[in-house]
Amino acid sequence: MSEYNTGRAGLSAGLTDLRNRRTTEQDRISAYEKALLGDVDTYRNTLGDLTIADADGITNLQDLINDRQRQAGRFSSELGFNFNDELGELSDVGRGVGNLSRDRQTELDRIKSEQDRILGSARSAEQAAESGNIYSAKGLDAIDDRVRDLRADISGFSSLLPSDFGSADSPLTDAETALADLRSRRATELDAIQSG
Repeated sequence: MSEYNTGRAGLSAGLTDLRNRRTTEQDRISAYEKALLGDVDTYRNTLGDLTIADADGITNLQDLINDRQRQAGRFSSELGFNFNDELGELSDVGRGVGNLSRDRQTELDRIKSEQDRILGSARSAEQAAESGNIYSAKGLDAIDDRVRDLRADISGFSSLLPSDFGSADSPLTDAETALADLRSRRATELDAIQSG
C-alpha cells in the first residue's frame, strides 16, 4: 500500500505541476494578448495625433507596427492561441499609417508640381518682358497681369508642409524690372510723338 501511495502521490504531484505550468502558460498567452491590444490602442491614438506634416512620427509609428507584427508572428506556445483579431486591428492601424504616408507624398507632389509650374511661368514672363514691344499697351498689360497672378499664386498657396517658391523670385523681379523699363520707354516714345 505504501508503494501505491507513493506512486499516487508522485502522480498527483506530477499532475499538479502540469496544471501549474499550463496555468502559467495560459497566463503568459493572456498577458501577451492584453499587451498586444494595449499597443494597438496606443498606436491608434498616436495615429490620431499625426498629420502629414509629421514625417518622423509617421515613419516611427510604421516601424513600431512592423516590429510588433513581427514579434507577434514569432510568439510561440505549446498551447493553442489565436491573435488574429488583435493582428487584424494592428493591420488596420498600419493601413491608416500607410494612408497618411500616401497623403503626405501626394501633398509633396502637389507642392513640387506647383513650384515647377510657377517657376516655368515666371521664366516665361521674364522672357516676355525682356522681349516686349513698347508699342503694345495690351501686351505690356498682359505681362503685368501674368506677373501679378504669379505673385498672387505664390502668396495664396497653402499647405501643411513647407513650400518654397524662392526660385521664382528672381525671374519675377527681372520681369517687373524689364516691364518697368518698357513702360518708361513707351512713355518717352509717346511723349515724343505727342510733342512732335
